[in-house]
Amino acid sequence: METSSRVLTVLAALEVLGDEELQAVSARALGLLLDRPVDPDIIPLLAVEIVGREESRMLAIYRALAPLAQRRLRTHVWHLDARARGALPPAGLISRRARERDRDP
Repeated sequence: METSSRVLTVLAALEVLGDEELQAVSARALGLLLDRPVDPDIIPLLAVEIVGREESRMLAIYRALAPLAQRRLRTHVWHLDARARGALPPAGLISRRARERDRDP
């Protein structure tokens, strides 16, 4: 596939930009991509979730955990969410055997 001269010009211009400028260009490009209409019958190839600074810190901490610790944390959060939705009884009402069975996936 032949690359157009416009694309080559843009790529050359990107090479000389600093970090802040590249982040601005990246944000603008993502904004343009996200603003384009998408055929409802296909799954979009681009999905972006904006997170705040605190969420970003928590995500970085989570990613630094060992895989087993990540799984335990996901299970714990799932149980908290299920209890909040009323899908599980309060923690004190679950038998020890049921808690052990839930812990070992």
